[in-house]
Amino acid sequence: MKQKILATRTIPQEAIEGILDRFEVTMPEPEKDIFTKEEVMSMLPGYDVLFSINEYPVTEDMMTCSSRLKVIANNGAGYNHIDADAATRHGLAVINTPHAVQMPTAELTIALMLSITRGIVMYDKELREKRHCRKDMFFERDMPVEGKTMGILGMGNIGKKVAQLATALGMKICYHNRHRLSEEIEAQYEATYLSLEDLLKTSDVVTVNVPLYKENYHLINRENIKLMKPTAYLVNAARGPIVEERALLDALKNKAIRGAALDVFEFEPEISEEMAAIDNIVIVPHVGTNIRKTRINMLKESLSGMDAYLSGRHPHNLVNPSVLDK
Repeated sequence: MKQKILATRTIPQEAIEGILDRFEVTMPEPEKDIFTKEEVMSMLPGYDVLFSINEYPVTEDMMTCSSRLKVIANNGAGYNHIDADAATRHGLAVINTPHAVQMPTAELTIALMLSITRGIVMYDKELREKRHCRKDMFFERDMPVEGKTMGILGMGNIGKKVAQLATALGMKICYHNRHRLSEEIEAQYEATYLSLEDLLKTSDVVTVNVPLYKENYHLINRENIKLMKPTAYLVNAARGPIVEERALLDALKNKAIRGAALDVFEFEPEISEEMAAIDNIVIVPHVGTNIRKTRINMLKESLSGMDAYLSGRHPHNLVNPSVLDK
Protein backbone atom coordinates (compact mmCIF):
# COMPACT_ATOMS: atom_id res chain seq x y z
CA MET A 1 0.00 0.00 0.00
CA LYS A 2 1.28 3.46 -0.89
CA GLN A 3 1.95 5.92 1.91
CA LYS A 4 0.02 9.16 1.70
CA ILE A 5 1.21 12.79 1.60
CA LEU A 6 -1.07 15.74 2.28
CA ALA A 7 0.31 18.95 0.74
CA THR A 8 -1.11 22.17 2.14
CA ARG A 9 -0.84 24.03 -1.18
CA THR A 10 -0.77 23.16 -4.88
CA ILE A 11 2.65 22.06 -6.14
CA PRO A 12 3.86 21.30 -9.68
CA GLN A 13 3.51 17.74 -10.88
CA GLU A 14 7.16 17.61 -11.96
CA ALA A 15 8.24 17.92 -8.32
CA ILE A 16 6.47 14.72 -7.26
CA GLU A 17 6.72 12.53 -10.32
CA GLY A 18 9.75 10.69 -8.93
CA ILE A 19 7.85 9.39 -5.88
CA LEU A 20 4.42 8.56 -7.27
CA ASP A 21 5.27 4.87 -7.51
CA ARG A 22 5.56 4.79 -3.69
CA PHE A 23 3.41 7.67 -2.46
CA GLU A 24 -0.05 9.03 -3.05
CA VAL A 25 -0.12 12.86 -2.96
CA THR A 26 -3.18 14.95 -2.16
CA MET A 27 -3.14 18.70 -2.79
CA PRO A 28 -5.67 21.47 -3.47
CA GLU A 29 -6.90 22.00 -6.99
CA PRO A 30 -4.98 24.87 -8.69
CA GLU A 31 -7.95 27.21 -8.53
CA LYS A 32 -8.19 26.68 -4.76
CA ASP A 33 -4.40 26.71 -4.18
CA ILE A 34 -4.45 26.24 -0.39
CA PHE A 35 -6.25 24.11 2.20
CA THR A 36 -7.61 25.77 5.31
CA LYS A 37 -6.40 24.56 8.69
CA GLU A 38 -9.79 23.00 9.29
CA GLU A 39 -9.56 21.07 6.03
CA VAL A 40 -6.05 19.87 6.85
CA MET A 41 -7.08 18.66 10.29
CA SER A 42 -10.11 16.84 8.94
CA MET A 43 -7.99 14.98 6.36
CA LEU A 44 -4.83 14.33 8.38
CA PRO A 45 -5.99 11.12 10.12
CA GLY A 46 -5.66 9.37 6.76
CA TYR A 47 -2.11 10.57 5.96
CA ASP A 48 1.46 9.64 6.82
CA VAL A 49 3.06 12.96 5.84
CA LEU A 50 2.01 16.59 6.16
CA PHE A 51 3.83 18.76 3.63
CA SER A 52 3.94 22.44 4.66
CA ILE A 53 4.24 24.61 1.57
CA ASN A 54 5.14 28.32 1.64
CA GLU A 55 5.51 28.57 5.43
CA TYR A 56 2.11 27.04 6.16
CA PRO A 57 1.85 27.00 9.99
CA VAL A 58 1.92 23.56 11.61
CA THR A 59 0.78 23.63 15.23
CA GLU A 60 0.62 20.98 17.95
CA ASP A 61 -3.14 20.51 17.67
CA MET A 62 -2.62 19.51 14.02
CA MET A 63 -0.02 16.95 15.06
CA THR A 64 -2.25 15.33 17.66
CA CYS A 65 -5.28 14.88 15.41
CA SER A 66 -3.70 11.92 13.60
CA SER A 67 -2.17 8.75 15.02
CA ARG A 68 -0.98 7.80 11.52
CA LEU A 69 1.15 10.92 10.93
CA LYS A 70 4.91 10.28 10.91
CA VAL A 71 6.58 13.20 9.09
CA ILE A 72 6.17 16.93 8.70
CA ALA A 73 7.96 17.98 5.53
CA ASN A 74 8.76 21.63 4.95
CA ASN A 75 9.41 23.39 1.66
CA GLY A 76 12.12 25.68 3.02
CA ALA A 77 15.19 25.78 5.20
CA GLY A 78 13.61 27.95 7.90
CA TYR A 79 10.99 26.14 9.97
CA ASN A 80 9.94 28.65 12.62
CA HIS A 81 6.33 28.21 11.41
CA ILE A 82 6.46 24.57 12.54
CA ASP A 83 6.37 23.66 16.24
CA ALA A 84 9.42 21.39 16.00
CA ASP A 85 9.59 20.84 19.76
CA ALA A 86 6.03 19.57 19.77
CA ALA A 87 6.80 17.39 16.75
CA THR A 88 9.69 15.78 18.61
CA ARG A 89 7.51 15.14 21.67
CA HIS A 90 4.99 13.36 19.47
CA GLY A 91 7.63 11.36 17.63
CA LEU A 92 7.23 13.19 14.32
CA ALA A 93 10.20 13.86 12.05
CA VAL A 94 10.60 17.38 10.66
CA ILE A 95 12.31 17.62 7.28
CA ASN A 96 13.58 20.84 5.62
CA THR A 97 15.59 21.95 2.57
CA PRO A 98 19.03 23.19 3.69
CA HIS A 99 20.91 22.56 0.44
CA ALA A 100 18.57 23.82 -2.30
CA VAL A 101 18.26 27.31 -0.80
CA GLN A 102 21.95 28.05 -0.27
CA MET A 103 23.19 29.67 -3.46
CA PRO A 104 19.91 31.37 -4.47
CA THR A 105 19.72 33.08 -1.07
CA ALA A 106 23.40 34.01 -1.15
CA GLU A 107 23.00 35.45 -4.65
CA LEU A 108 20.08 37.57 -3.50
CA THR A 109 22.09 38.77 -0.49
CA ILE A 110 24.83 40.02 -2.82
CA ALA A 111 22.27 41.51 -5.21
CA LEU A 112 20.64 43.40 -2.33
CA MET A 113 24.02 44.66 -1.16
CA LEU A 114 24.94 45.98 -4.61
CA SER A 115 21.49 47.46 -5.17
CA ILE A 116 21.85 49.67 -2.10
CA THR A 117 25.60 50.34 -2.10
CA ARG A 118 25.51 51.41 -5.76
CA GLY A 119 22.15 53.19 -5.71
CA ILE A 120 20.70 50.98 -8.44
CA VAL A 121 17.10 51.15 -7.23
CA MET A 122 17.30 54.90 -6.62
CA TYR A 123 18.63 55.57 -10.11
CA ASP A 124 16.07 53.27 -11.70
CA LYS A 125 13.19 54.93 -9.89
CA GLU A 126 14.35 58.44 -10.75
CA LEU A 127 14.85 57.63 -14.42
CA ARG A 128 11.41 56.05 -14.69
CA GLU A 129 9.69 58.95 -12.97
CA LYS A 130 11.61 61.91 -14.45
CA ARG A 131 13.21 60.45 -17.59
CA HIS A 132 16.48 61.99 -16.44
CA CYS A 133 18.66 61.54 -13.37
CA ARG A 134 21.02 63.62 -11.30
CA LYS A 135 24.61 62.43 -11.33
CA ASP A 136 26.49 64.48 -8.77
CA MET A 137 30.20 64.56 -9.53
CA PHE A 138 31.12 63.66 -5.95
CA PHE A 139 28.04 61.75 -4.83
CA GLU A 140 28.81 60.54 -1.31
CA ARG A 141 26.06 58.05 -0.57
CA ASP A 142 27.22 55.14 -2.73
CA MET A 143 30.15 52.86 -1.97
CA PRO A 144 32.38 50.54 -4.02
CA VAL A 145 32.58 47.21 -2.21
CA GLU A 146 36.07 46.15 -3.25
CA GLY A 147 38.39 46.35 -0.24
CA LYS A 148 35.47 46.87 2.16
CA THR A 149 34.62 44.58 5.08
CA MET A 150 31.55 42.38 5.07
CA GLY A 151 30.38 41.17 8.47
CA ILE A 152 28.37 37.96 8.26
CA LEU A 153 26.02 37.14 11.12
CA GLY A 154 25.67 33.39 10.83
CA MET A 155 28.44 31.55 9.00
CA GLY A 156 26.37 28.49 8.21
CA ASN A 157 25.77 27.05 4.76
CA ILE A 158 24.25 30.24 3.35
CA GLY A 159 26.71 32.49 5.17
CA LYS A 160 29.60 30.57 3.64
CA LYS A 161 28.14 31.00 0.16
CA VAL A 162 27.77 34.73 0.83
CA ALA A 163 31.42 34.86 1.93
CA GLN A 164 32.47 33.04 -1.23
CA LEU A 165 30.69 35.53 -3.47
CA ALA A 166 31.78 38.57 -1.47
CA THR A 167 35.41 37.44 -1.57
CA ALA A 168 35.17 37.25 -5.37
CA LEU A 169 34.18 40.94 -5.26
CA GLY A 170 37.35 41.74 -3.32
CA MET A 171 35.72 42.12 0.09
CA LYS A 172 37.27 41.23 3.43
CA ILE A 173 35.23 38.81 5.55
CA CYS A 174 34.54 38.75 9.26
CA TYR A 175 31.81 36.73 10.92
CA HIS A 176 29.99 36.02 14.15
CA ASN A 177 28.55 32.62 15.08
CA ARG A 178 27.28 30.95 18.19
CA HIS A 179 30.31 28.70 17.77
CA ARG A 180 33.58 29.65 16.16
CA LEU A 181 34.51 27.72 13.02
CA SER A 182 37.66 25.64 12.75
CA GLU A 183 40.89 27.28 11.67
CA GLU A 184 40.73 25.28 8.43
CA ILE A 185 37.29 26.64 7.51
CA GLU A 186 38.28 30.18 8.51
CA ALA A 187 41.31 29.91 6.25
CA GLN A 188 39.18 28.51 3.41
CA TYR A 189 36.92 31.56 3.47
CA GLU A 190 39.59 34.03 4.63
CA ALA A 191 37.23 34.87 7.46
CA THR A 192 38.00 36.44 10.83
CA TYR A 193 35.89 35.60 13.87
CA LEU A 194 34.65 38.59 15.89
CA SER A 195 32.23 39.19 18.72
CA LEU A 196 28.89 40.62 17.63
CA GLU A 197 29.85 44.02 18.98
CA ASP A 198 33.19 44.12 17.20
CA LEU A 199 31.64 42.89 13.96
CA LEU A 200 29.09 45.72 14.03
CA LYS A 201 31.81 48.28 14.74
CA THR A 202 34.13 46.96 12.03
CA SER A 203 31.91 46.10 9.06
CA ASP A 204 31.03 48.27 6.09
CA VAL A 205 28.24 45.84 5.20
CA VAL A 206 26.48 43.64 7.77
CA THR A 207 24.54 40.68 6.37
CA VAL A 208 22.06 38.71 8.46
CA ASN A 209 22.23 34.97 7.72
CA VAL A 210 21.16 33.35 10.99
CA PRO A 211 17.98 31.30 11.46
CA LEU A 212 15.15 32.69 13.58
CA TYR A 213 15.58 31.03 16.96
CA LYS A 214 14.29 32.57 20.18
CA GLU A 215 17.78 33.80 21.04
CA ASN A 216 18.07 35.54 17.68
CA TYR A 217 14.90 37.61 18.05
CA HIS A 218 16.00 41.27 17.69
CA LEU A 219 19.63 40.17 17.45
CA ILE A 220 20.08 43.55 15.74
CA ASN A 221 18.36 46.00 18.05
CA ARG A 222 18.19 49.63 19.13
CA GLU A 223 21.24 49.37 21.34
CA ASN A 224 23.70 47.53 19.14
CA ILE A 225 22.73 49.15 15.84
CA LYS A 226 24.35 52.25 17.32
CA LEU A 227 27.68 50.45 17.08
CA MET A 228 27.56 50.40 13.28
CA LYS A 229 29.51 52.91 11.24
CA PRO A 230 27.46 55.86 9.92
CA THR A 231 28.67 54.78 6.46
CA ALA A 232 27.61 51.14 6.91
CA TYR A 233 24.80 49.15 5.30
CA LEU A 234 22.60 46.38 6.68
CA VAL A 235 21.34 43.51 4.50
CA ASN A 236 18.77 40.98 5.73
CA ALA A 237 17.73 38.00 3.61
CA ALA A 238 17.16 35.67 6.59
CA ARG A 239 14.10 36.38 8.77
CA GLY A 240 12.50 39.72 9.57
CA PRO A 241 12.22 39.58 13.38
CA ILE A 242 15.99 39.11 13.70
CA VAL A 243 16.19 42.88 13.14
CA GLU A 244 14.22 45.27 15.33
CA GLU A 245 12.34 47.10 12.60
CA ARG A 246 11.52 50.23 14.59
CA ALA A 247 15.17 50.69 15.51
CA LEU A 248 16.30 50.15 11.91
CA LEU A 249 13.82 52.69 10.52
CA ASP A 250 14.94 55.25 13.08
CA ALA A 251 18.59 54.62 12.24
CA LEU A 252 17.89 55.07 8.52
CA LYS A 253 15.83 58.22 8.97
CA ASN A 254 18.43 59.74 11.28
CA LYS A 255 21.30 58.72 8.95
CA ALA A 256 22.85 56.72 11.80
CA ILE A 257 23.68 54.17 9.09
CA ARG A 258 23.87 54.81 5.38
CA GLY A 259 21.38 52.29 4.08
CA ALA A 260 19.67 48.91 4.27
CA ALA A 261 18.36 46.27 1.90
CA LEU A 262 15.73 43.79 3.04
CA ASP A 263 14.12 40.67 1.65
CA VAL A 264 12.30 40.02 4.91
CA PHE A 265 10.41 42.15 7.43
CA GLU A 266 9.49 41.94 11.08
CA PHE A 267 5.74 42.26 10.40
CA GLU A 268 5.72 40.45 7.08
CA PRO A 269 3.81 40.58 4.81
CA GLU A 270 2.84 44.07 6.00
CA ILE A 271 5.16 46.87 4.93
CA SER A 272 4.58 50.17 6.67
CA GLU A 273 4.05 53.41 4.76
CA GLU A 274 6.96 54.78 6.76
CA MET A 275 9.31 52.11 5.45
CA ALA A 276 8.08 52.56 1.88
CA ALA A 277 8.78 56.30 2.07
CA ILE A 278 12.43 56.00 3.18
CA ASP A 279 14.80 56.53 0.27
CA ASN A 280 17.91 54.82 1.68
CA ILE A 281 16.38 51.35 1.81
CA VAL A 282 15.78 48.67 -0.82
CA ILE A 283 12.88 46.28 -0.18
CA VAL A 284 11.88 43.10 -2.00
CA PRO A 285 9.05 40.73 -0.91
CA HIS A 286 10.82 37.64 0.51
CA VAL A 287 11.98 36.28 -2.85
CA GLY A 288 15.30 34.67 -1.97
CA THR A 289 14.19 31.35 -3.46
CA ASN A 290 11.39 32.62 -5.70
CA ILE A 291 12.67 30.95 -8.86
CA ARG A 292 10.78 28.01 -10.33
CA LYS A 293 13.84 25.79 -10.66
CA THR A 294 14.89 26.56 -7.08
CA ARG A 295 11.42 25.88 -5.72
CA ILE A 296 11.27 22.55 -7.58
CA ASN A 297 14.68 21.64 -6.17
CA MET A 298 13.43 22.51 -2.68
CA LEU A 299 10.34 20.34 -3.07
CA LYS A 300 12.47 17.44 -4.26
CA GLU A 301 14.97 17.82 -1.42
CA SER A 302 12.22 17.80 1.18
CA LEU A 303 10.46 14.83 -0.40
CA SER A 304 13.76 12.96 -0.69
CA GLY A 305 14.40 13.43 3.02
CA MET A 306 10.88 12.32 3.83
CA ASP A 307 11.31 9.21 1.69
CA ALA A 308 14.64 8.40 3.35
CA TYR A 309 13.19 8.72 6.84
CA LEU A 310 10.19 6.54 6.07
CA SER A 311 12.55 3.97 4.55
CA GLY A 312 14.52 3.72 7.79
CA ARG A 313 17.48 5.86 6.73
CA HIS A 314 18.84 9.01 8.41
CA PRO A 315 18.24 11.91 5.99
CA HIS A 316 20.67 14.85 5.84
CA ASN A 317 17.75 17.25 6.28
CA LEU A 318 16.21 15.86 9.47
CA VAL A 319 15.70 18.92 11.67
CA ASN A 320 15.06 17.00 14.92
CA PRO A 321 17.38 13.97 14.98
CA SER A 322 16.40 13.22 18.58
CA VAL A 323 13.14 11.87 17.16
CA LEU A 324 15.19 8.81 16.12
CA ASP A 325 15.42 7.94 19.82
CA LYS A 326 11.65 7.82 20.23
